[in-house]
Amino acid sequence: MKRQYLTLCPSSDQQQCSGDYLAWQQGAILFIDHDADRQRDSNEPLVRVMQPLPRVTIQSSRGRRSIRYAPDGSAWGSNLTLRFCTGEQTVHNRAIVLYGTGRLRYARQLTNGDPISCR
Repeated sequence: MKRQYLTLCPSSDQQQCSGDYLAWQQGAILFIDHDADRQRDSNEPLVRVMQPLPRVTIQSSRGRRSIRYAPDGSAWGSNLTLRFCTGEQTVHNRAIVLYGTGRLRYARQLTNGDPISCR
């Protein structure tokens, strides 16, 4: 798997990207993306499959329908936030922020101090 593009995306069938940035809880796939087009082709092997998660809502930043990792580990594009919500009480919600460098940050609240919510 060295020196290859990898794409992580939401997937309701655990085979293809669904493109639904508001429904990562339905499952997700990580695959080797030979042509770097962020869509899984028949010759692109799955690396990991995330099964659906009940009782959790997972949403990414608006318009970010996938994460593409470059061979050097970077994930360039705009920063992406994955919000994890467990219900009406925002005190339990969390987020993971992915920077273009490929680094991650865990958050209990938004940078402006507001609670994390899934709409």
